[in-house]
Amino acid sequence: MQELSLDREMLHQFYDGCNESMTEVFTEFENKYEELKNGLASPELSSPSNELKKFLHFHGPSFMYIGLPEISKRFKALEIACMDLNLSSEEFSASHNLLVKDVTESYALVTQELNNLKQSAA
Repeated sequence: MQELSLDREMLHQFYDGCNESMTEVFTEFENKYEELKNGLASPELSSPSNELKKFLHFHGPSFMYIGLPEISKRFKALEIACMDLNLSSEEFSASHNLLVKDVTESYALVTQELNNLKQSAA
């Protein structure tokens, strides 16, 4: 498995070098991170359900805007897995746990990038 990293080309396409816009979006992610992490790790959302599907559908696309399309794809894959009646609970748990790990790692990337953006603005 490859290490998570920001897709700089995607960020350039979205923000065209506008550090102010990037800072705003990254700050919003940083502010909402605990809610996202706690929701994803909650017992109610740790098994296939309509609630988890809605949660994944709502939060997954946000990772595109912070330059992490691979995490966004994992959100979508887990959303689809919620409907897969042939998927074993072990397979589902493995996918869910990987997503929780990736979301946790994404926070460090975002805060580091946010610090870089703030330093370059100073």
